[in-house]
Amino acid sequence: MIVRCCNCCSCCSCCSETDCDVYSSSSGSSGSSKPSVSQGPTGNYSEDEVYMAAQLAYLEAKGTGSEGYKAVVNVLINRCNSSSFGGSIETEIFRSGQFSVAKDKESFLSTTPDSKSLAAAEAVLNDGERLLPSSVLYFRA
Repeated sequence: MIVRCCNCCSCCSCCSETDCDVYSSSSGSSGSSKPSVSQGPTGNYSEDEVYMAAQLAYLEAKGTGSEGYKAVVNVLINRCNSSSFGGSIETEIFRSGQFSVAKDKESFLSTTPDSKSLAAAEAVLNDGERLLPSSVLYFRA
């Protein structure tokens, strides 16, 4: 199965496949159509977990807007739910070699996310809003 990038943020590669480009337009060009929002399972994530996910989204996709932030949080929750990773929000954010913005834990935790990244984290984690398939586990730096 080839998973293609929705191109909703500049840091997304959406998979480890060589051919990465998913929500392509009917003309066959990649990245020109908006991703559709699907409803995933709703969660019962704590305020701290939502805040930490928002910090990650803010740092990874700063300036890309709500869709970029949601894409980052989608990848994070996909990792938490994956048999390949399968950890808590905090575990996945600080897993060695994964999110470069979280290398310096102290600096990461001192970040104040903006209201858009907080809303995006809440939408994905607790409202079940999904932009990306559950198989999307990676971003390309």
